[in-house]
Amino acid sequence: MPTKIAVVVVNWNGWEDTLSAHASLQASRQQDWHLYVVDNASSDDSVNHLRGLTKTTLIENTRNDGFAGACNIGILRASEEQCEFVFLLNNDAVVEPDTLDVLLQHAEGSQRIFFGCAVLFAQSREYQFFGSRTDQDGIPKWFDYPIDKDQLLKPLISTDFIFGAALFARAEYFIEMNVFDERFFLTYEETDLCYRATRKGFSSIIVRDAIVYHQSSKSLGHIASPLQAYFLQRNRLLFLEKNSDLRRLFRGLRQAQWSARHAPMQATRKALWAAIRDYVFRRFGDCPPEIRELAARL
Repeated sequence: MPTKIAVVVVNWNGWEDTLSAHASLQASRQQDWHLYVVDNASSDDSVNHLRGLTKTTLIENTRNDGFAGACNIGILRASEEQCEFVFLLNNDAVVEPDTLDVLLQHAEGSQRIFFGCAVLFAQSREYQFFGSRTDQDGIPKWFDYPIDKDQLLKPLISTDFIFGAALFARAEYFIEMNVFDERFFLTYEETDLCYRATRKGFSSIIVRDAIVYHQSSKSLGHIASPLQAYFLQRNRLLFLEKNSDLRRLFRGLRQAQWSARHAPMQATRKALWAAIRDYVFRRFGDCPPEIRELAARL
């Protein structure tokens, strides 16, 4: 029989975290799952550490396809193998023993809903993500604890998008949405999917009692990282182009230019200007090599 839940994890030079994610799945009360690890051409011998894991299919990419592209590979493989549900889980995240059960209980009785988990920082156990609302600039603003703590009084929280660290839905829904737009490569791909899904009659819901603990953005680095600056800047503009209006897009371009002029670090300024340039000239996918070189120097 096909597996009920396909768990899709993207690995890029992070096999130790991926092993922790796998261990948390093994400790789950719900055991009708199969893990699809998509390795993005890691250079740290990840594949040798990840081969032979129980209930796991290891898919070895020959290049780094980013989070969006690698997730698509895993989703399509799970769909081909007739898995009913897909759970996208960051490799640096772990689930509680009842997380899969709680998600499944809500998803099995629902139609046209994408579900997400309440995501907590692994170290502090403080909330990282439990929903969002769209701000005046057309960008989802994450709920903040304690400002928005009343949202947590509800077992199901309506949200404008679901954090890709823990996104759960029927496999057929991902296919109906043509999975992720791979131009994003990293960041905003799940935001774009949820906004597109809303226009097709789907809802996005956070399940408060489905808990995931997350190490937070290891692929992008710290908040001032050139990688983070580049992908967030470029992809925010692409997101606005696809999901908002011209007024908000032009405002976003002005804000992007202001950020690039006033960033405190030279490496960050270079990354932000490169992001604007690449958006304007339609250069999407992975960042240019000079951005990774800037990040490596810090």
